[in-house]
Amino acid sequence: MKYSRACIFAALLSASAVAAQPSDQEPSESSGIQERNVCEGDCVASNSWAVGAALGYGKYSSPLHSGAGLSGKGHSGQERHIAFLPSFYVYADNFYIENTAIGYTLFEDQFWSIDIKGELNPDGVYFQRNKLDAFLSTTGSAGLFPLPYPDEDTEPKDIERSLSYLGGVGVDYYPNASWRLSIDLLTDISAVHHGQKLGLGLAYQNQFGDLTYQLSTGAQYRSQALNDYYYGVENGELIYRSPAYLADAGWNLNYELNFNYPIYEKFAVIGRYQYQDLSEQIVLSPLVEDNSTHYYFIGVSWQIGGGF
Repeated sequence: MKYSRACIFAALLSASAVAAQPSDQEPSESSGIQERNVCEGDCVASNSWAVGAALGYGKYSSPLHSGAGLSGKGHSGQERHIAFLPSFYVYADNFYIENTAIGYTLFEDQFWSIDIKGELNPDGVYFQRNKLDAFLSTTGSAGLFPLPYPDEDTEPKDIERSLSYLGGVGVDYYPNASWRLSIDLLTDISAVHHGQKLGLGLAYQNQFGDLTYQLSTGAQYRSQALNDYYYGVENGELIYRSPAYLADAGWNLNYELNFNYPIYEKFAVIGRYQYQDLSEQIVLSPLVEDNSTHYYFIGVSWQIGGGF
């Protein structure tokens, strides 16, 4: 068995079938993940696959300013509604795919796991205008705004930013069956902004009857190149004679709750809430009007899968 690290919510979608099977054996507090007889919560069995979907209601927010020429097509600066979430994973002995994340486990024992991994950078999703956003999103000051301008050429411009993909190394430490400490060091492998991200995380998972829940918190240090590509602006990029803004490196903080409650065979009630506190360097951007983002979803999931 191994823990799903790249897309916890995808694993919660797929956990309904496993969690629906009763187990008389409770995992010991001192037992490692490889000593479990039952794959519970957000763990996924090796050499397995699953495809699933969830129907329900949710939203995720964009921090971008709705009045800065970013929402002309009804996208940026608004909350986005979610009603349907697809999900899939494939776990071989060492290689795994979870939605948009991929990874290869270099080392794993009772307490440690070291991976080479890749994940979609979520910042680029805010600038997209398509119906895949809900799938791709599977997380103080209002900012500095331009001064008044002359009447000529004052039509706000659409801001374009590309999606990017990060790759690097992830290390997880499991002191017991409930806690996980993690560190990720990722860099842009898509040659979009050439930035880096350092992620630190702490997660706690447990069960209350049939209910599996996970609480987690983390911090991400984002380099100047990453922040400035998405939230920096050049002279005149917003509207005529608008000033430039250089976004420096900074730390984002996030908090998350996930739960899974099996209701019938391959069906379960699932939920997720994620809150992200943005760094000052992002908040001060003239593209941004909110100092945080949030994501929530609650619904019923269904999943099929098996081994190979």
